Amino acid sequence: MEDERSVRVPLTHMLESEGFTVIATDSGTVGVEKFREDPTGFSLVTSDFVMHGLFGDKAVAEIRKLNPTVPIIVIADNATDPVTKQDIPGANMFLDKPVSLQTIREAVRRLTTQKV
Repeated sequence: MEDERSVRVPLTHMLESEGFTVIATDSGTVGVEKFREDPTGFSLVTSDFVMHGLFGDKAVAEIRKLNPTVPIIVIADNATDPVTKQDIPGANMFLDKPVSLQTIREAVRRLTTQKV
């Protein structure tokens, strides 16, 4: 879930190159709706914090109700969105923008290879 196309498109391509099937949305509301359709069919969720519809904290809370174990990475621009991991208790990881695709790739690998 990322409303900025300049972030969403490269992130989508990187995740696809890692072998993931990606459902990219530009709002928290649409992202939660897509997740609700198949809550156990996702191996990972990435979310911006400030976006159209539901903000990241609300989207994460809704996703946690549907699947308490899916790994969730929140990526936020802390220069404009001063939030911390404590502000989003359901997130497994919190990354500050600007963030490199390599850093996101490493975070994804770490969270998707953990034994639950």
